[in-house]
Amino acid sequence: MAVIYKGGEDGEVRGMEPSWWGILGLIGWAYLVCALIFFAVKGKLNSLIVAWITLAAINILAHTILKVNVLHDETMVTIAGKDVTGSFLGNAIIFLKPFWIINDASTMTLTMGGVVISGIYAKLVEQGKTQRIWATLTVVGILFLVAGFALRPYTEGISKIRSTPAWVFICSGITTLAFLMLIYVVDVKGKINAFNWSKPAGTSTLTCYLIPYFQVFTLELFQINYPGVINNGFPGLLRSFLTAVIIVLFVGLLEKKRLRLKI
Repeated sequence: MAVIYKGGEDGEVRGMEPSWWGILGLIGWAYLVCALIFFAVKGKLNSLIVAWITLAAINILAHTILKVNVLHDETMVTIAGKDVTGSFLGNAIIFLKPFWIINDASTMTLTMGGVVISGIYAKLVEQGKTQRIWATLTVVGILFLVAGFALRPYTEGISKIRSTPAWVFICSGITTLAFLMLIYVVDVKGKINAFNWSKPAGTSTLTCYLIPYFQVFTLELFQINYPGVINNGFPGLLRSFLTAVIIVLFVGLLEKKRLRLKI
């Protein structure tokens, strides 16, 4: 299929060729790199922490000293402030530069952070030091948040699109504290059924991923626009959260009707 595939827009039909792989591809590369590191160090926690520090350092350097960014329009690569657009050299830089898969290491830093946090949790449980979990993960989560806000002025702000270090660290802090909350609710209180409503996000992940595209197209079709007040800041975050919850609940209804996308 890769050999015979043809596609494109505006009459420019092309075969299969390297291009930006999208969010799912970024996740896949992050899992692959982190999995290979995990197997290489045989799951040793200290080595995984060193790997996380290395990836985080790459991410910080990429947004400060090195200024290395591959833009998502697939035609431009910016290295040290010099643009190479739509050329053989530009493509060569993207696909042949050292650590091209890692890029600015943002997704790898996030993923390896999760591996380290879960490793710390597992080790404390194994050693019977469960009471240390609360203080340890709380401190780590807060340190992540502090580091994120401290880096913000010096590493291109807080931006998911640019995968800045501040965004990486703040997300790491939020997820660490959320993980701690889940430990308390599920492992300590045994309230696992409290999260049944969110199961479709795991059992029908692809459907949850695609439904927002239909949502956006529907809003555009009927020319429906959100009020400006809920497009930015905290109201915007709240709107996004509620939209995600509604989509998950909707997909749950589809599951009950046995409607599910499979690969």
